[in-house]
Amino acid sequence: MKKTLIYLVILIFVSANDFTAYSQDSSLELGKRNLKLGNTYRESGEFDAAKEFLDKGLAAVESNRSFESQYWQAVAYEYYGFLYRDMGQQDNANANFRKALDIYSRIIKQKDGSQVALQNVMESSGRISKMLSDGGSGSFGNSSGIINLSNSKLRSMPYDLPLNSSSLILSDNRFRDFPDGLNRYKDLEYLDISGNRLRNISSSIGDLSKLHYLNLSNNRIDDLPNDLAKLKNLRELNLSNNKLKDVPMMLCELKGLRLLNLKGNKIRHEDVMNLVRCLPSTNITFDEYIRKEEEEVGDEFEFESID
Repeated sequence: MKKTLIYLVILIFVSANDFTAYSQDSSLELGKRNLKLGNTYRESGEFDAAKEFLDKGLAAVESNRSFESQYWQAVAYEYYGFLYRDMGQQDNANANFRKALDIYSRIIKQKDGSQVALQNVMESSGRISKMLSDGGSGSFGNSSGIINLSNSKLRSMPYDLPLNSSSLILSDNRFRDFPDGLNRYKDLEYLDISGNRLRNISSSIGDLSKLHYLNLSNNRIDDLPNDLAKLKNLRELNLSNNKLKDVPMMLCELKGLRLLNLKGNKIRHEDVMNLVRCLPSTNITFDEYIRKEEEEVGDEFEFESID
């Protein structure tokens, strides 16, 4: 009888430990799922949902006592940092980045661990903040939402900018391709990416549905995507001084366009006239053409740029 009782106590003790371990594992897995989901919502710009799931995720991993939970607490603070950064609250972002960095530094020993990557993020934030401050045209979270990074020698899109920016100036940099990730800035109304080395425009430009002003002048663009027709709110489009020979007729769908600048390209006179006819309310600026008489070919138009 005593042996049976001892075995029963041992069995209950082992079962309790197994249940505790299972409960701990369950809370950690739930926390990880909520954190990942919160970060996904952040990337899609749904900040309220992101905050809700990050809160749930952090609470779950904090209730866990395993070593792995410490890592995920750091991940949670890192995700909070990115969330507040995207919301334009850079002070809160930096505070959470520092919490994450402190935990990473304590628990990760390898030289190329998460703490190194996060340190690079924080240093990058500092560089971008300094550029904005030196330029005097904007800052993180300013009320106007204007970010001016003109003439900053940029070759790629900084990932430290608040996603709720309304105006973004990237003129006179060194972009060769349309900046990757630019379509994440759904609230953009003003985009100036003139004076770069762009050769093409990504179809993702169509995601920036709130754009009123788009300046693509002084690049090397030789083709335009049909997705430009999705920018129904566009009022001004500057395509001057590129390498365009054809203009897609989908521009005729931009009925709200008030100003279209086509100067400094090699667009056929016929295409320009088609645009003039289909956009009667648009002020279209283009180069003059002079008529050239040829005996064999007949009447043609010769392009002549007027400075």
